[in-house]
Amino acid sequence: MKYDLYAPIYEYIDNVVKKAIGEEKKLIIWGVDVSGRFIRHLIEDIDGRLTIDRYIDEKANIYFNEKLYRSSILEYIDCKKYIVLNSTVAGAEIYKKCQTYGFVMGENFFDFREDTGKSYLDFLGKKDALLDFVPIDIIDRPDLYEKQIYIESTPFQHSSVERVFDEIDKFDTPKKFFDYGCGKGQILLTAFLRGYEKVGGIDINKDCVEAASNNLSRLGYRANIVLGDAKDYQDIDDFNIFFVYNPFSSEILIPALNNVEKSYRRKKRKIYIVYGNPFSHSDVVEKTKFRLTRQIRVDLYDPLLNIYEIE
Repeated sequence: MKYDLYAPIYEYIDNVVKKAIGEEKKLIIWGVDVSGRFIRHLIEDIDGRLTIDRYIDEKANIYFNEKLYRSSILEYIDCKKYIVLNSTVAGAEIYKKCQTYGFVMGENFFDFREDTGKSYLDFLGKKDALLDFVPIDIIDRPDLYEKQIYIESTPFQHSSVERVFDEIDKFDTPKKFFDYGCGKGQILLTAFLRGYEKVGGIDINKDCVEAASNNLSRLGYRANIVLGDAKDYQDIDDFNIFFVYNPFSSEILIPALNNVEKSYRRKKRKIYIVYGNPFSHSDVVEKTKFRLTRQIRVDLYDPLLNIYEIE
């Protein structure tokens, strides 16, 4: 699904793909880290007209990707048959190297990272410097991110966000979405962009809550974002989809899910728990009334996304 907020990104990719098709050229992505995967997602998953012919990366492990090469491959390819999309911070250096093999900026070389950003959030930050989706980690807040609360408030990246929400969109229920450990609001923003009926979240980090409220406000949205402890919060009867991106350990997660179960008893409705990086799965099924009903693969540290429903 495409959103007006990201229209310049899609237009950029559309122009490159049209050029490649019209000139019968194949696509190369330089770099396979976050930004490289973002470009692949935009071209293959969102646009869908072409696939990436090969990747170039000087340091990545090549053994599990038959399309991945070192820059030495430039010695053997015809620049007239390829377009290179740079995804790294070293765009100027990479372009200089590519120039020696006949690549020309804007013709068959595009510095996507410089022009657009490494992700949706990076793109938004380039447009508005007052937006703040920068992660807060244990170095910033050692008083918060330790023991029961995990090491950082980290936003999702590119394809994992859309894959998760594609699955949520299939739920045959009103979309009233609540994010446990909402951080600076990226997931809440995506829920708004998907047109969900009601959006809310909670986080224990005051800096994150303030940033999330500011981010959404600047982008034209208002959400019910609560500063508080997830295990104690019970004002959730108006929500039915609860999202958890592994923000804390079982000591907090299980009481929070038990509160969801109590909410269900108070107000019967279809309820889903959507759990990314589900490290506490065993505790969920052993200590709550929720049972695993679906599992999909997504682009996260643990590629499993679990979906639970109440017994």
